[in-house]
Amino acid sequence: MNALIPIIIFVRSNTSVSARAIDFLAVRLGGSVERVGTEGNRKALRIDTIFLDKLGVGVNDSIGLVVEVKGGNENARIEEVKFRYAKPFFGMDVKIRKVGFENKGSKIAKVDDQVVVPMKYSLNFIRKRFEELKQLDEELRGTERMTKEGSWHLSEEFLSDLIYLRKLGSN
Repeated sequence: MNALIPIIIFVRSNTSVSARAIDFLAVRLGGSVERVGTEGNRKALRIDTIFLDKLGVGVNDSIGLVVEVKGGNENARIEEVKFRYAKPFFGMDVKIRKVGFENKGSKIAKVDDQVVVPMKYSLNFIRKRFEELKQLDEELRGTERMTKEGSWHLSEEFLSDLIYLRKLGSN
């Protein structure tokens, strides 16, 4: 994804105002690609086309995602009031989808008007990305330069924990 934005919605009724959180909004610009390596010798990392297919978009489509993340046995479903509130943040020419990440199952599924992504699927994708990066030789990564894994380690706490656990031999 190209951007992640946390957001809180305030819903007003005749008798009260309540706050409801959307876990985050995400944007992926059409045709965007993550590349690693040195200038003149860069490799594009794979894109999760299974996820894009479930969203009903292609790699050249710009998309906006309204995202809910739930742990335990909760279902990650976007309420319609939250979706209506979030849609204007994306502008006019973006396909907007509802996505829920939850701790159930192992395959991406379409549930009503929403794509549900199991945490297990997400972790497997991240593990495969680590392996993909590991297979790149030093020339492609660049000598005496920060590796992609290294930049994740310094900038993203969750990925840093995954990298540490992987180095300890945990799956």
